[in-house]
Amino acid sequence: MCFQIDDVVLKKYNEESGVTDVVIPDSVRKIDPWAFDGCKSITSVTISNSVTKIGYCAFKDCTSLKSVIIPDSVKEICGAAFTGCTSLTSVTISDKVEIISLGVFNGTPWLNNYPNDFVIVGRRILISYNGTASNVIIPDGVMKIGRGAFMGCWSVTSITIPDSVTKICREAFYDCTSLKSITIPNSVTEIG
Repeated sequence: MCFQIDDVVLKKYNEESGVTDVVIPDSVRKIDPWAFDGCKSITSVTISNSVTKIGYCAFKDCTSLKSVIIPDSVKEICGAAFTGCTSLTSVTISDKVEIISLGVFNGTPWLNNYPNDFVIVGRRILISYNGTASNVIIPDGVMKIGRGAFMGCWSVTSITIPDSVTKICREAFYDCTSLKSITIPNSVTEIG
């Protein structure tokens, strides 16, 4: 076996196994931080429907990884989980995912070439704004503005948040140096 598994946690993948198409076994409940970090030979990952959490930097810099499907069982994807996966063009995320941390898909073609200005995944979480408009109106139906969703959006001067949003995660508007006004509805009960 090419996995080190301890108490239903995938600890580390052995890249020297020569496996390029990885199937995470049903016994795994959590993928540990850095479990696949820098594994450049992996081209695809099948995550079993038993996994509930993908750890911090779990697949970071897997530069040959082209596609990933996040199943219904996953509730949390920790920060930078797929950062630097420079071949990752196909991502399917279940609408059951509740937590998507900062920078999960940074440096991936999937995020950089997303067909819409608003990257909305999981339980209607806005994880990134890729647009260029200065006056931004977040689409109705978004329930959460994710951590760092507008980070570094220097051209944004105003943001209007719809009544569907209940939570604004921390650092959502970090480094938005031109932001002058933001309309926050009464539906928002938590600001990180």
